Amino acid sequence: MWHRKTVRAYIFDLDKKAFLLGKSSLPPVGFHLPGGGINRKEKSEDAVKRELREELNILPENIMHVSYQYSRKTRVLWIPHAEDIFLVIVRNVHIKLSWELSESKWIDSEKLRDKNNQDLIDKALNFKY
Repeated sequence: MWHRKTVRAYIFDLDKKAFLLGKSSLPPVGFHLPGGGINRKEKSEDAVKRELREELNILPENIMHVSYQYSRKTRVLWIPHAEDIFLVIVRNVHIKLSWELSESKWIDSEKLRDKNNQDLIDKALNFKY
């Protein structure tokens, strides 16, 4: 079965105390992990760098692939998605939103902890760069 290949990024500031989310301008509107589709013949690491540059004007220096997930149903187009999830550490960020995002916000990384992402948050806090 065909599925859309995508990337998403958990973006943390240098001291790993804050986490960045983007608010979509497109349906479904809401805050989400920045990212998007992988182009043909593009590596997922290159795709996440491109998406962050396009959506937020972020040029990540330190990235790490942390997870892969497959979703049969998503809120986007109701088609299956295969997502590569990356951890990104940024410094001195000057966000410039693209037309795809209407807003961005930093939130306390401790507020992210739940049973679904506990391992990922621990990886972020232990990530050496």
